[in-house]
Amino acid sequence: MSALYFHRGISRLHSEELLLQEGADGSFLVRDSESVAGAFVLCLLFQSRVHQYRILPDKDGRISVQSEGDMQPPSYNDLPSLITAYIAKGEKNGLVCALKKPISPEGAEIPEADSEDDDFEDPKQTADDEEKSGVSKTFKFGLLNNFARLDFSSCDGEFVDAIKTYVDEGLEKDSEAQGADGGGYAMPEFQKLLAVAGKGLQREMDLFLLKLSMCHDMLSQEEEDKKRTLTSNPMDRLGSYIDFMAAKLENCRTQIIALEKKALEVVTESAEARDNEYAYPDCTDITSATLHPPFLPLGLRRNSSISIPLSTFEVKVLKYGKVNYKLKLTVDIHQGRFFAVKPSKDLLDSSNTFPHDKIVQLVKNTSDNSRLHVIFSNKKKYLYQFQSVLERENFCLQIRQMKSLHSQEHDVDNVSIFVGTWNMGKSAPCESLKYWLKCNGEGKSKDRVLSRLPHDIYVIGTQESAMTEKDWINTIKAGLKASLNLDVDLLESCSLWGLRTLVFINSKHRNKFS
Repeated sequence: MSALYFHRGISRLHSEELLLQEGADGSFLVRDSESVAGAFVLCLLFQSRVHQYRILPDKDGRISVQSEGDMQPPSYNDLPSLITAYIAKGEKNGLVCALKKPISPEGAEIPEADSEDDDFEDPKQTADDEEKSGVSKTFKFGLLNNFARLDFSSCDGEFVDAIKTYVDEGLEKDSEAQGADGGGYAMPEFQKLLAVAGKGLQREMDLFLLKLSMCHDMLSQEEEDKKRTLTSNPMDRLGSYIDFMAAKLENCRTQIIALEKKALEVVTESAEARDNEYAYPDCTDITSATLHPPFLPLGLRRNSSISIPLSTFEVKVLKYGKVNYKLKLTVDIHQGRFFAVKPSKDLLDSSNTFPHDKIVQLVKNTSDNSRLHVIFSNKKKYLYQFQSVLERENFCLQIRQMKSLHSQEHDVDNVSIFVGTWNMGKSAPCESLKYWLKCNGEGKSKDRVLSRLPHDIYVIGTQESAMTEKDWINTIKAGLKASLNLDVDLLESCSLWGLRTLVFINSKHRNKFS
């Protein structure tokens, strides 16, 4: 290669210093590219500014000056041919100015003394090197040309370094390994490149899976608070990185479908509750393996599919001599606990969660009907002020009902009775008794939250029934079983002409009535 203008191994800064020292427009030199192996850079001085042009090889080994846009620049066999052609074009060479004065490296020989053997490599030696490396020089030049044309403006430096390292070294190592293993090797260097490229995606998928799990836990309302962390570790994976990421993507797909089904179930249940606020959802058989005995009493274990909504009360905590503050009391009858959470804190922990067995006594304030003392087993006592006396009574009723439902004692303090009458007019009953058996009629009725639970006694009166007594009894039992999952026994029946009264009792209370 001619030493007239080529400076081997100098930096960009050094080349700019040499040209600026010369000072004449059209001064130029060629140096090795610092970023792309096998490429050159043409440095040209014009109006005291150094312009840099990259000279890249193509897949056939020919070189050309990199251009902008779709214009295809001419290619040449070697660097001297390219420089000679651009000098001959003068001002019409497509550069900022003509190539006029080459800058020779220090201690360079004059051009006439150059030997052609120095400008070109020995073809035999090159072929031997290509055979040893496993990757032809022409093929590698093509990759270098493709690499030089890539736009890395939106990529991080780690990925740019990784892909450059693969082009320079990794491809050759994978080629050697592929030949040694007979084509069955997993390309370790390429796997490393993919691992660098997929770091952000892997992190996002791990976070996405964690969020999906949280959504599923929220919809399930499971009793135990689960602490989840990002557990995925690419160093622990087995097999190739492609298999690892494919399995993770498939896991994402599976979790999304499962979460969609769960959300559909919750939305459907919510829609049914909105259409009929006091209706119980249809009950299905639930195996004992899905229950959580520490929080489900006997009454709820037989009706575990009944959905009991949470109730929230906004109260003030009154402390004598101290600043009062607001709380949200949330009663979870199904799980047997209530929460006292400040508006600024949404996390639940042992300090704001109170199980039913920790509530010792509720004491109503006699001077203010909106105040209530709650005494706990650790002898702590809180004074809550509700927004109205009605809310206080509702809270007390729910707490007592929750303690009664979750109590392990067999004796009960009170029972609820459903009384319904129906003039059937000699016609057959409707296909389903669901809404009639679950309605909240007039009189002293349960709170709307507690109305989802079945009653202890059902008194059914009919007039002008077209059904026999036995068929009507079986119809009522089947209706209670289908709509409330409640097993009842017939306590008493009485008929007089067209009038008939039936008394049903919850099977668990059968031995308490005669």
